[in-house]
Amino acid sequence: MGTELRLKRPWHARLMIFSDLDGTLLDPVTYSWQEATPALQACIDKDIPIIMNSSKTGAEMAHLARQMGLSWPYIVENGGGICFPKGGPFQCIEDGTSGRSLDHVAIGMNYERLSEALLRIAAETGACIRGFSQMSPEDIMALTGLDRKGAERAMQRQYDEPFLIEHALPDALERIRKAAGRLGLQVTPGGRFYHLHGAFDKGNAVRWFADRMKPFGNIRLVGIGDSENDIPMLEEVDIPVWVAPPEKPEPAVKGLIKSNKATFSGPEAWNQVVLLLIRERYSR
Repeated sequence: MGTELRLKRPWHARLMIFSDLDGTLLDPVTYSWQEATPALQACIDKDIPIIMNSSKTGAEMAHLARQMGLSWPYIVENGGGICFPKGGPFQCIEDGTSGRSLDHVAIGMNYERLSEALLRIAAETGACIRGFSQMSPEDIMALTGLDRKGAERAMQRQYDEPFLIEHALPDALERIRKAAGRLGLQVTPGGRFYHLHGAFDKGNAVRWFADRMKPFGNIRLVGIGDSENDIPMLEEVDIPVWVAPPEKPEPAVKGLIKSNKATFSGPEAWNQVVLLLIRERYSR
């Protein structure tokens, strides 16, 4: 069954921003977006959608959206699903006679199958792998710096199994990737964890939006990220932005831009680049 996007109110934007969270819009240590506040407020003032696109769960992103004052859709668990908050400007309508309004579009694979597959991969490769499904809230708190409620939200997974490789041999990741591939799965490095998921990524979810945004006019899609799992998203947008620290290698993405301040990364770079894009696009 197909879907289409509809607007609940008048909306005229020139940009739509897809943004990673940890290490991009959020500080990788404190999880603060304080340094990006001026650009966030400018986006709110100009009705520019900020579509969060992260490995985080729906529970985590709903909490963040409320804190940030964002009502736009968000993409969860590395492209595994798209959530449409109640009261948000966009409505996702199912094609067909029902015309149902959907609050969630599933793209990814069932989480229980992923956690079972990770155990199978560990047994096949002999690698010492520990996934979220094997961790307690206390484990996740220690690994991430989250408080207990934050850790519990991070554990409410549907489409993506984060994991660690402990005591890894040099070829462990390659063996794990090959074993995952034989099961029709993918392994993607994130900021803190590796992620096991189905044959989808952040770019697939951006493409879902791009296909349905065409009736709304000439809107430039911006993608902002800092990690390998952001590259598929950056490859799908008109304006790809890299906000990783300078010591991190840049991906070979056509048209990639970054902060012109060599020391800027994360939310500081996010703020500078987004304000620049708004000035350029809205001064014409």
